[in-house]
Amino acid sequence: MGLILSGGLLFLLDRFNDRVSTVVALTEHFPAPIYGQVPEETPDADGRLPLLNPQDTRHVFAESYRNVRSSLRFVGTDGQKKNRIILVTSPTPGDGKSTITANLALTLSFATTNKNLLIDGDMRRGGLHRLIGLDGEPGLAEVLGGQTEWRKVVQPTRYKN
Repeated sequence: MGLILSGGLLFLLDRFNDRVSTVVALTEHFPAPIYGQVPEETPDADGRLPLLNPQDTRHVFAESYRNVRSSLRFVGTDGQKKNRIILVTSPTPGDGKSTITANLALTLSFATTNKNLLIDGDMRRGGLHRLIGLDGEPGLAEVLGGQTEWRKVVQPTRYKN
């Protein structure tokens, strides 16, 4: 009897599970294009994920970012203006937005001479400045509050572009 009840409970839980767990399921539910996938990478002993570098030995991880970069580069053909603004977002904290954003910006900078401006719009717990090794203030909050102009908060990094 317990086996039948537990099997029935598992069946019901599966039927009501509305999580999207594959790219195919994602494309079935949302019409927006998917530009690529980034595999989950194991953090180091400190719980941090090292940022990409041009000679990165994590080949699959680095190649996934290069694929996203290439996809973004060719969006907007046929006379349309190409993407110049990229927004990275997710519904919950800890999903890896800052790491993905920093690695995508680095991947873009490795392949171009164009300058990239990376803006951390997380007004509660922004962390991009720590990943890249910059000061967190003044920042976007001060610009939006009218305390300073945006050109004064832009900081150069140790990265090329």
